[in-house]
Amino acid sequence: MTKTFTTLASAFALSLALAPAAFADASDFAGFYAGFELGNANLENSFGLPLQSAHTGGVFVGYNHAVTPDIIVGAELSYGLDRDHQIAPGTTFSVEGPLELGARAGYVFGNSMVYATLGYTWADFTQTGAPFSESFEGMSYGLGLETLVSDTISLRIEYAHTTYNTGGLIYASNLDFDSDAVSIGVAFHF
Repeated sequence: MTKTFTTLASAFALSLALAPAAFADASDFAGFYAGFELGNANLENSFGLPLQSAHTGGVFVGYNHAVTPDIIVGAELSYGLDRDHQIAPGTTFSVEGPLELGARAGYVFGNSMVYATLGYTWADFTQTGAPFSESFEGMSYGLGLETLVSDTISLRIEYAHTTYNTGGLIYASNLDFDSDAVSIGVAFHF
């Protein structure tokens, strides 16, 4: 009984906290925003190197424009923390400082927005204990859900897939890496 009451009281408190943003439209997501995110990423490669998943994190800034009361389009720049994917004890393969410039389009319903992303990413890859250091670049795409919890703060969860290679716009080689990442974030709207 106490557990049921605690659950219901928590649900009620949460609904009160979300109430001010219950009838958001696209204009509530419009404008400049900045935030941070944490998550987890897998990394696969074209040459069979066994890599474990790694924790991710980063910061982002962006701008959204309300096209209609339900539609948002925007641009976002993000910078990620280094990700260390373990190969064996004491040996890691690192994705260093991924920088992404992307676009996003979203549909607003209630106090939430579902959105899709498309971008281009640059990162350096290194391996401990080996003379491997290379710059990679590639396309990224993803899906996300963002919810306003106040007039100026939103929470989001996002899935992103990035294909890195050295055969992109600048480099001409055939080393490929695919990254799948899931992150949660907090955005502050200005």
